[in-house]
Amino acid sequence: MAPSKCIKFGLLNAGSLGTNQDEFLIAMGNHSVDIMAINETWLRKGEEDRAPSVPGYKLRHIPRPVSIRGGRGGGVAFYIKDGINARVKVHPEHPNVEQLWLGLTINRKRLLIGTAYRPPWQDLEEFLDAITASISALAPYDSLVLLGDLNVNLLHVNSSKTKQLTAFLDYSNLIQLVQTATHFVGDSSSLIDIICSDATIRNVVVDHISELSHHSFITCEAIFRKPKAKPRLVQFRPFSDILQDQFIADLNMIPWSGIGSLGDVDAMVQTFNSYMAQLYDLHAPLKRRTFRKPPTPWITSNIRLLFKLRDEARARYHVTREPKHRKYYLDLKHEAAAALVREKTAYFKKNINDQKITLNCCGGILRQMCFQITGRNYYRVISITQTTSMLHSWMSLEVAAIIPQK
Repeated sequence: MAPSKCIKFGLLNAGSLGTNQDEFLIAMGNHSVDIMAINETWLRKGEEDRAPSVPGYKLRHIPRPVSIRGGRGGGVAFYIKDGINARVKVHPEHPNVEQLWLGLTINRKRLLIGTAYRPPWQDLEEFLDAITASISALAPYDSLVLLGDLNVNLLHVNSSKTKQLTAFLDYSNLIQLVQTATHFVGDSSSLIDIICSDATIRNVVVDHISELSHHSFITCEAIFRKPKAKPRLVQFRPFSDILQDQFIADLNMIPWSGIGSLGDVDAMVQTFNSYMAQLYDLHAPLKRRTFRKPPTPWITSNIRLLFKLRDEARARYHVTREPKHRKYYLDLKHEAAAALVREKTAYFKKNINDQKITLNCCGGILRQMCFQITGRNYYRVISITQTTSMLHSWMSLEVAAIIPQK
């Protein structure tokens, strides 16, 4: 489907898709939903032709299991607009719970969409346990939308069933978005048709069309924006700018011998760190840079060219359907994937893996600067003169390794 930031959902307990079909078609045209959930289709297996054919939509339906009152009544379905690549997801079967689930990817976010119907006489705990099992089995996903008639009147906020349903929604991190009555019989009204989600939802509309159903035609819009990478502020020292001769000269000017006269170890460490910080601030002062996009240095111009050729080959094969064009496309596809792996491997090997030796050497030399092994478990502190000599040797080697050769 074309990238979009918004999907419009709808929910209706039709009380039989075999009746009031003209009213239903008019409502679908007026509200123009992308995915429409239907409860109580009253269609048995093989009777999908009795449902209204909505232009521009395809129907996905699951009838009531025959284990429930012989399969009479019930049934759940989705009308899915053409161009919406939602696929039916296989969920754990439950003999007494009517549910249907779809999977959809939009703006790189995986969306799980479910509809479920609970008859008034069904045990609520059994129903919610089945829904929980399905949600767990169909993970992972980025956002969840659940629509259905659960026959729990949320206007009765203190009832045990309302509290039980509310606890389920809290546990599932879902927000119930419908706030007004949805079911009307005579002078009585109740809120039993709900839309729950953890996504950003707007424009919830409850439209009661009395000629269509006792239940309202409910719509809402879910917003799915592409995740934006947070800017990264990186602080670094430009070691490659260090002039080696000047650095070594300033290194020799530091009064290292004064550290040994300090009586406190903490003072020694603090003084040493101060000297080193001043040295680096002089020759490689800290710089800051803000990165707004994740770096991908392994995607070189050659990689981009290979992927462009692959896309062109795929487009040509989709037009011609010739075997030779298919083979050419598949060869390019495999080569592009292999080239990307090679570039990424080479990048990490050169810039990360090969640096391990230098880091280990640094750590080893720094340890030797403070202690010298005289046995398996015994150490003695070496003199400050030896420390200065070691430090000079190590810094000379490190600076030489950092500064590129002219």
